[in-house]
Amino acid sequence: MADIPDKLVVPDYIMENIIDGLGTHKAKLLKSSIAEGAGVLPSVSKDLPEFFTEVAVVLNDYQTRLNINPADRITICEEGPPTPLTTQVISYKLKKRAPGAVSPARPGISSSADIRHEWVPRCRYIIEEDNKPNTKTFVMGQFFDNMIEFTCWARTNKAANSTALLFQDLINNYRFYFKLKGFSEVIFHERLEDIQMDTETSGNTLKGRPMMFHVRTDRTFSITENVLRDIVINLGISN
Repeated sequence: MADIPDKLVVPDYIMENIIDGLGTHKAKLLKSSIAEGAGVLPSVSKDLPEFFTEVAVVLNDYQTRLNINPADRITICEEGPPTPLTTQVISYKLKKRAPGAVSPARPGISSSADIRHEWVPRCRYIIEEDNKPNTKTFVMGQFFDNMIEFTCWARTNKAANSTALLFQDLINNYRFYFKLKGFSEVIFHERLEDIQMDTETSGNTLKGRPMMFHVRTDRTFSITENVLRDIVINLGISN
């Protein structure tokens, strides 16, 4: 595969460093003992429910920037398209969720034999508070690779195609926003075969344009040293 031209690599590299810098700065403000170069995101890591909320937020912001009339705006929903369909809708559903890859290979693209996974939660970092010298808080996390299907619904093929391209551009334009909000990666994977729904709207069947996106999330939780000690004692497994 040909190398990416420097003029395309450099701006992306600069943006990645800005994001990493913001994350390190926030970590210092929180006084957490995060290892140098740990790649901590500027916001607390988030999982799928928060991702879908953020998609709705950026979809509204994107349409505001395009000066789209509120009555004509595309909406997003978890279920299938409502009937009757009064405006264009994007539905979503989770197609696959697996422990995150820890190798350079991309899930759904590279051979499964080339992919190593983070099968169990690991310690992301340790928080030590000045007023609690004998207590540590271990922040645990496990990466997940999620394949999500977004389907753009409209009453005509032209409108469905237009919405699909708009949504793909939206995800690309807001990719760094998602990373700043705590999502490790959001990547367009592929567009699937066009579909249609039998429900008729104004004499036409609904036209659907399904697309797959790879979303990498980090599900985190914390546990303190005292809690770990109590579990060991209460379960009678201490030496």
